[in-house]
Amino acid sequence: NILEQKYKGDIKMRKLTLILAVLLCVANILTAQETKGKPTILVIPFDATNIEQTEVEVLFDTFTNKIADSGKFKVVDRSKVNEIKKQHEFQNSDWSNDEKAAKLGNALNANMVVVGKLMPFQKKINASFRILDVNTMEIVSTADGVFDDISVFFKKIPEIVKKLTGEIKSISTTSNITTSKPESSSVSTNASTSKTESSSVSTNVS
Repeated sequence: NILEQKYKGDIKMRKLTLILAVLLCVANILTAQETKGKPTILVIPFDATNIEQTEVEVLFDTFTNKIADSGKFKVVDRSKVNEIKKQHEFQNSDWSNDEKAAKLGNALNANMVVVGKLMPFQKKINASFRILDVNTMEIVSTADGVFDDISVFFKKIPEIVKKLTGEIKSISTTSNITTSKPESSSVSTNASTSKTESSSVSTNVS
């Protein structure tokens, strides 16, 4: 009886393992289908001056997550960025250099890179972002704004990402990019209810 019970227990365990393996395969297939055809984008670490590094890390992670949440891209994992960064001896000062940013993107098989810069400006935070085509170095889209402080900028990240990625109508993984008509558009947002605008976000598409 003991051997019979053990045998039945082994059979149940094998069945359970098989079911879990099948479910995992299905999940992988669905994930592959979901990301198929989407361009790969690399979010370059922000070039930030005179801002606490811990705050920059939070802003960068939130920004990257919102890019992923847009559902338009396959986002390169940050661990891969750090690995390639060491291999190619990239310096933090290189992040604002479009050519070096594109080189890093190319090394990670990305179709596009997002380059961002943050710096204090008259006691406020000036932020600017642009998406580059890795192969052509074309600026696909831009977004910038001046914000009262870091907390205000943090709250505006979803809007900035929406404007930055929203102008791209269709993107091919072969870097044949179709954007909207060459007209610039701008959006201004108020960070407070005061008469003077405390923050603004504008986007322009090449």
